[in-house]
Amino acid sequence: MSSQLGYNKAVKSYIETGGVDLTNFCFESVEYFKLITDKAHMQHSSGYYAHGARSYAEAQVAKLHLIAAKLELKAGMTLLDLGCGFGGLAKFMADNYGVTVVGVTVCESMAKKSAEHCRGSKVTIKAQDWRRVEGKFDRITVIEMLEHVGKHNYDEFFGKIESLLKPGGRILLQHYFVKRGVPNFVEFFCKYQFGQVYFPDMHEFVEPCCRHLRFANTQDITLDADLTYQHYIDMLEANRDEMEAVAGPKVWRACRLTYATAGAMLTTRNLLVYHTVLVRRDDQTRVPLAQ
Repeated sequence: MSSQLGYNKAVKSYIETGGVDLTNFCFESVEYFKLITDKAHMQHSSGYYAHGARSYAEAQVAKLHLIAAKLELKAGMTLLDLGCGFGGLAKFMADNYGVTVVGVTVCESMAKKSAEHCRGSKVTIKAQDWRRVEGKFDRITVIEMLEHVGKHNYDEFFGKIESLLKPGGRILLQHYFVKRGVPNFVEFFCKYQFGQVYFPDMHEFVEPCCRHLRFANTQDITLDADLTYQHYIDMLEANRDEMEAVAGPKVWRACRLTYATAGAMLTTRNLLVYHTVLVRRDDQTRVPLAQ
């Protein structure tokens, strides 16, 4: 009973605050979190293995090129990266595709590291909430950030990103679903790694999204996410001493359990990961099924 009350209290707080302010969380420590990235492009999200990537780093590069292909990035375009993390996607797209990028994160320490990582590239990093973003962009990326928005904010969120999108523009989401009946909110995950997150089931995502935007195409990349989480475990084991030095053995063990549990949910397909390309509702152009 006490555990259920704790769960209900956490969910109630999450819903009432409309998601979560991650400013003071920031994944325990920027230095800690960096140890679970590919280093070169500072990526911590599901990679793409369909074309033969064998390592986590190769899968991240493949994912970035896949995103660029789906968005049909061209030199001179503007790109908004919401939830930009360490700025890896922003720098990669600016350097390899000639776009001008604005990266946004609520975490000030991550924004500082992102700016350092992107120095010399056509990238501007801002530490701010998505609600405060202004401007118009040709393309928008939202990579494993939607889970931090909070389902009660989805209508406002999709309305906001629609307002930021130029006519003919595209949005790419890399995001999670759970099967109906699977918990959307796991307090243990939130405490030790992800910050407060809510994994929606599909109908919770589709209805508010379609009030503002149109689905152009979607791709299930759960198999790739499953492989990615196996690599997360490998990185946790390889970097254990450094991570424990930063955050202590308790946090490392809890972090490993979090990733192992999420990985098992992916393997059993109770947790799913998708690429979804969105356009304005009046857009009638063809969007390529890049794979």
